[in-house]
Amino acid sequence: MPRRKLSNNKRKNPDEPWITAGIKNSIKTKTKLHKKATRSCSTVDWQTYKRFQNLLTKTKHKAEQLYYRNLSILYGQNKSKTWKLINEISKRKRKSNVTIKSLIDKDGNRLEEDKDKANCLNSHLTSIGQKMADEAKSKNETMTDPLDYIKKEVNSSMFLNYTSASEIFKCISKLDNKRSSGYDLINNHILKATNSTISPYLEILFNHCINQAVFPANFKIAQVIPLFKGGNREDLNAYRPISLLPAIGKLFERLLAYRLTNHLAMHNILSEHQFGFRENHSTELAICDIHEKLLHNLDKGLSSCTVFLDLAKAFDSVSHSILLRKLEKYGVRGIALDLFASYLHGRSQFVKGGGCAPDFCCRCFCVCPPATDMPDMMHPYKWCGTMDIDFFFSFECLRGFGFFSFSGSPQIEGIFFSPAFDFQRCSAPTFLNIFSGFQREVLDGTHGHLTAQPDF
Repeated sequence: MPRRKLSNNKRKNPDEPWITAGIKNSIKTKTKLHKKATRSCSTVDWQTYKRFQNLLTKTKHKAEQLYYRNLSILYGQNKSKTWKLINEISKRKRKSNVTIKSLIDKDGNRLEEDKDKANCLNSHLTSIGQKMADEAKSKNETMTDPLDYIKKEVNSSMFLNYTSASEIFKCISKLDNKRSSGYDLINNHILKATNSTISPYLEILFNHCINQAVFPANFKIAQVIPLFKGGNREDLNAYRPISLLPAIGKLFERLLAYRLTNHLAMHNILSEHQFGFRENHSTELAICDIHEKLLHNLDKGLSSCTVFLDLAKAFDSVSHSILLRKLEKYGVRGIALDLFASYLHGRSQFVKGGGCAPDFCCRCFCVCPPATDMPDMMHPYKWCGTMDIDFFFSFECLRGFGFFSFSGSPQIEGIFFSPAFDFQRCSAPTFLNIFSGFQREVLDGTHGHLTAQPDF
């Protein structure tokens, strides 16, 4: 039987969500007008077809704009969906993981075996905190104890109450439907699918951990995925870690974080100017607050100055001993403090690469991988206090962001607006020393008062 070659159909319009039934009928009408103009070869028919085609194109563009405008309004408060919408409009594709072909270790040797590369990256990432701590000690031999800046001490101790199956069930129900998992291959999707079955057993496990003040070691193993930042691909510093923790461990972290947050909120430990990592707070509120301060300064004829500070490797350089001392001063004592100490100590990680099984490395300084659910308020070098000098000088901290207002002081303007003063190289201790100088030399008690000290 002879084969009949099918003619290629004309390219159909993709079934986009903004293509309505009326636009589809108009597309069919345009096709008919095109056929008619092709057969008749009439100038009038071609002009009719082109006018209709132009009108249809404008209609489709307006329908597309209206569709995305409505979605942007709908997703206005959801950052994840908003960025997904932006990537869809800009047709930006997600970059696939690039295989690391080779690395240069600290001795200058080129590594090409998967296990050697993974172990080299693992050792580099886990040693960052210790190196930065040693460097800070060498530069600041007489550094002030960070706890000296904490003026408020909570006398009542935190009560770490047990959890329940219903609380665990609600917590699992609120998890994102992520399919990424740690080394145990258990993700949030599996937890949500088996929620009603595993909640009673997790209640027994978590309550036993609270009673014994032990955070299971299996929950503290992080699988690290190196993500290329830019630069030389063979440079170890060109990669940043993405840590994947066990989903059950992160669930336990969330329950502990909820109890710690309630304790801190009950005793008014958190500053009202801390907008990040807090419920009902956001960076949008911080922007509004700074905007109001700027308008206030304009009305009062005051000058404004903003300073942006960034602590390099903030999570990697956290000292566990300082952090535990800070928690104890805030009322976390006894079993609660022992549990947080167990959570911090003995953390380990491995770098996944090439399907090999690299060695484990212990994280001595890092609080926990950035993927953790524990609140950022545990950070001992975080600025959660506020210094407010009435009528003359005000300082409000926004996680590394400082806002100043002052009225023509030559001492202040001489430093902040001097070309020799480089804020990019100004560390947090240096900045605090500058402010201490202002407090001694400028503030003599007649211009204002210091209402709080920085907590870092």
